[in-house]
Amino acid sequence: METLLHIGNKSFAPSRYLSRQRTVITIGRHTEAVHNVIALDTSDIDPFQCQLTYADGQWTIRSGQWRTECPKGLRSSRQHACSFCPGCCVNPVPAHPHYSWRQPLLPTLVNGQPLPDHGLPLRNGDVIMAGRVEIRVAIPPFTSQ
Repeated sequence: METLLHIGNKSFAPSRYLSRQRTVITIGRHTEAVHNVIALDTSDIDPFQCQLTYADGQWTIRSGQWRTECPKGLRSSRQHACSFCPGCCVNPVPAHPHYSWRQPLLPTLVNGQPLPDHGLPLRNGDVIMAGRVEIRVAIPPFTSQ
């Protein structure tokens, strides 16, 4: 049972991006500083818009993302304290990165409702508004053979 995300005229199967090292699928705007798994080339979505997590056969969506960047939005290319906010970056030691939760500037809604902090399981037919980008969820029915 493959979950598909339809964004405009493109379809994505989030499970194809999962691996032993990657258990979270991030969705957001493509930028040089932020690397999302599903990166969209539009200003209608925030770079830190939302993330999908797969557990126990169910996808869950949360607004925002765990990131190693500075909580003020500044990024150090060497991933340690930058000159813009000395001592405030979350990666003062590159070998031991720290993470902070980044909320998007534009909200993430599912079927017109804001997401709870703990996220929401995705269901067939859900319509996600990630910023101003519409994402449709399609989960084909299970068929036994």
